[in-house]
Amino acid sequence: MGASRNIVKNTGFLYVRMIVMMVITFFTSRILLKSLGINDYGLFSIIVGIVEMLASLRGAFSSSIQRFLNYEMGVDGKENLQKIYSMGVNIHILISLVFLVITESAGLWFLNHKLVIPADRLGAANWIFQFAIASSIVTIMTIPQDAVIIANQKMKIYAYITILEASLKLGTVLLLPFFGMDRLILYSFFILAVSFLIRFVTSIYCIRTFDICKYRFVWDKSLFKQLGSFAGWNFLGTSSYTLTTEGLNIILNLFGGPVANAARGVSHQIRTALGLFNMNIQLASSPHLTELYAKGEHKRFEELFCSITKLAFFIMSILCLPLFFYTNFLLGIWLYEVPQYTVVFTQLTLVFILIRTFHYPIDMIIKAVGDIKLYQILESITLLLPLLVAYLLLREGYALYTAYVVVAVFELINLALILKIAERIVKIDLMRYLKTVIQPIILVFTVNMGLGFFISRYYMTSSILYNFSTILVIVLLACLITWILGLNLKERQFAKNFVLKALARIGVGRLSEC
Repeated sequence: MGASRNIVKNTGFLYVRMIVMMVITFFTSRILLKSLGINDYGLFSIIVGIVEMLASLRGAFSSSIQRFLNYEMGVDGKENLQKIYSMGVNIHILISLVFLVITESAGLWFLNHKLVIPADRLGAANWIFQFAIASSIVTIMTIPQDAVIIANQKMKIYAYITILEASLKLGTVLLLPFFGMDRLILYSFFILAVSFLIRFVTSIYCIRTFDICKYRFVWDKSLFKQLGSFAGWNFLGTSSYTLTTEGLNIILNLFGGPVANAARGVSHQIRTALGLFNMNIQLASSPHLTELYAKGEHKRFEELFCSITKLAFFIMSILCLPLFFYTNFLLGIWLYEVPQYTVVFTQLTLVFILIRTFHYPIDMIIKAVGDIKLYQILESITLLLPLLVAYLLLREGYALYTAYVVVAVFELINLALILKIAERIVKIDLMRYLKTVIQPIILVFTVNMGLGFFISRYYMTSSILYNFSTILVIVLLACLITWILGLNLKERQFAKNFVLKALARIGVGRLSEC
């Protein structure tokens, strides 16, 4: 019961964070697109994307540190916690140095010789690139502390820090019109300044709260191999996913220029905002899954996995439903000017998001076990193949949106593969999973899609108020259908308790624990 209460409490904080972050993200994108213009917005998107792609190693070690911290907590290995943290800091110093060398050599060459950038903006592009590199290094050095916060399930603090970061970024966007210099360069500098401030705030909190965050130099070769082995294989998956995401942006740049990158930038903001939901599921549940596995409680481990998958998909599908059928309408309300290709890019992004939702719970249970070699090898192959296929198709003259179709199809193939791997490594009952998870999901999703299509097809008008009313009707009916057809009695009770406890704990602010 204690674990369930913690999941409810932590997820509640993360959902409040998600709602606030979504509002801030959408408003920031709206103002930023207006301030920079479509071409500069697209330019910023592609350059920052390249830096993010090269910095993908950081995510691999983040989950590695968190996983080892939670495992030690599960077996009461408290004496090793500070050693794991200090080794994590050492490793991230090395990662920062490697990242700096790669970006200042290969990354800089690619920026100046391969990307489609207007000649008069090449100088600005190089400034953005340097600021983005510095910002990423600051973020890399914050990762061990983030891992400690998440491992200790201090989701309230994590939510506060990330909301502060998003709010500061919004503030920088609002300041842009008051300066006479190049707005694109200025915004990139502001992002770097925000990264430094967040690094400072996170460091102060961790040092004052957690004894293990008092860094001391230590070099444990055996621990380095364990962290490095897990992170090395994890890197295959995280880097492949990032390469697919940002590589798609590069391909769009090669065949569609900055305008296509602007459209992708808008759709990616939606993906990022909705992705906060999947991240919440991971952050709130991953520590418990790892501890349950460490304690040998396999039945509870598998039950939690199945429940997480169902609830994650149902909530995500309800969020995506109105966005898919009212894309044009909602984009027109959100943005001052909607870049070409944005509508179809967004709709196909929503399809990808729904498929990807299944991935995160599977990823958590495999990483909880720790045997990730085969999983990451197969996943990296299936994630990278669509880049080659998409490039070849676009070179043959296919429409730009074809690249999104290819990525979604390969994500479906990837899902089938990792399910089989989970059956082999984690020993989950695949037939039970198909019956208790996939079967009700297909039923509910089919009914909800039919409902959304019918209402949007016959009741959409030019009236803003009327359209928002029909969107509300779609969401409420989808919730009702999900409740009746998708959840069993135990899951209904869990969902009911989750909502009531989350409202009671967060709404009235009576939580005594951080």
